[in-house]
Parts: sequence; C-alpha cells; structure tokens
Amino acid sequence: MNQSNIKVTPLSPAIGAELHGIDLSKPFSDSIFDEIRQCLHEHLLIIFREQTLSPRKHRDFTARFFDLESHPFVESISGYPEIIAIVKEPNEHKNWGGPWHADVTFKEAPSI
Repeated sequence: MNQSNIKVTPLSPAIGAELHGIDLSKPFSDSIFDEIRQCLHEHLLIIFREQTLSPRKHRDFTARFFDLESHPFVESISGYPEIIAIVKEPNEHKNWGGPWHADVTFKEAPSI
C-alpha cells in the first residue's frame, strides 16, 4: 500500500489491522478507497481509531463497501434508517443480541 500516507499496523498474524494516516471525515479518492478495501481483504478486519464521523459521513463511507439496508424491527437513528445505535449502559452486562449475532437471517434474501 504505497499510494497514500496510510500506514497499516497488523494486529496479529491471522486477522486484523489498524489503519493510520487517513481522516475518514474528509473526501478521498477512489484509489485511496481501493487501498482501504484491499487492506480489508488482506486482513479481514480493519480498525480506524480516533475518527469523528457524522451519521451521514459514516453512512456514505460504509456504502462504498456494499449496499446498506435498514432493519425492519429495530429503530434507527433519526434520519438514517441504515444506522442503529447499539448502546451498552454501564449497568448492563449482556451483549446486545447475545453471544452470537447475525442480522436479518429470517429474510428470504439475508444480507451478505
């Protein structure tokens, strides 16, 4: 990945990388996005720390990877049907959705 200032720090030999040197709230080229997508394919999980994204910017960045959809039974954040706020309060001890979770597998054509 030499086209940009993106620095990739692998998190383990098997999976995951942290990407530094890009502000996702600012516009970037398709070639930079291709670099990010390639990193996802290579590491299977990518992390961008210390990003501040509005819901619109979050949605728009994510939509570059795949088509987004709303959840038919869970309320989304206002104005963005594709985004659900998953909040775990300090007094809550169970994970949202339980130990294993997959969205909308009940649909005739579940999300990929």
